[in-house]
Amino acid sequence: MRIMSARTITIAAMLLLACLLFASFLAAPNWDVTVVDGNGNPVPNISVTETWQNYSCENVNHTATLTTDAHGQVHFPPVHVQRNVTKCLHETASELAEGVHASLGRHVYINVQGLACVPDSHDKCIDWTGSPTHMTSRVILPGSH
Repeated sequence: MRIMSARTITIAAMLLLACLLFASFLAAPNWDVTVVDGNGNPVPNISVTETWQNYSCENVNHTATLTTDAHGQVHFPPVHVQRNVTKCLHETASELAEGVHASLGRHVYINVQGLACVPDSHDKCIDWTGSPTHMTSRVILPGSH
């Protein structure tokens, strides 16, 4: 009977530890959204939708829709999901087959009723791709004075 070397045992232990450490991941951040009109007044009862997908591990997106409160605010808690290594490898390979049109990794965005995207301070659509773990967005609804 052959005895495993210390090196083999160390490598096996490191692989097992890596699997345990990376078994789940943050799929969507802790995200606070405030919706205001053009005068800065809170806009209650507006639908806000968070959409998330990890293109490297799945081929469907997920959504959660909340309605703003009297202060024009909604809070999306963080979403953690389990990783399936086999599925991640399959989805990554499928995405890479798309060539220049491939999307990889985590992507999360917010839509507010009447807006195609929520812009950042540089007027670019916010697309969360892994950090930071907490987002805060103030959305000004166009044409609402």
